Amino acid sequence: MINEGINGELSAEGLNRLEKLLDLHQPSLLLLCHGANDMLNKRSLDVMASNLETMIKLAQQRDIEVLLIAVPNATIFLKPLEQYQQVAEKMKVPLDNDLITDILGQPALHSDIIHPNAMGYQKMAEKIHQDLISLGAL
Repeated sequence: MINEGINGELSAEGLNRLEKLLDLHQPSLLLLCHGANDMLNKRSLDVMASNLETMIKLAQQRDIEVLLIAVPNATIFLKPLEQYQQVAEKMKVPLDNDLITDILGQPALHSDIIHPNAMGYQKMAEKIHQDLISLGAL
């Protein structure tokens, strides 16, 4: 497991870094959870979705499996952004649409309104592990 995430990064910045990282690490699986900072910074969600699609294409061109992980909107009613479902369907990749929404919906699992705490990250890891088993990736 290699974590190349950068706090505060926009999807365009992640896209600019991804090709080099895929070539460097040559993973067999990409857990793609990007776009929250686009939403929080009021950037275009259509551009964010396009960036996610391009990231997925970069992985697919290298025969890297992708699990897309949705982030919820930043309102009191946590609900995954519809763009993630659209991207997953268009790119034919599995989507965990509820993982982060479920974590942030439980006060004991987050340290502030947008970041899980240690217990929240543990629950995320357990759910991703189950997703990967269900998908036959493990």
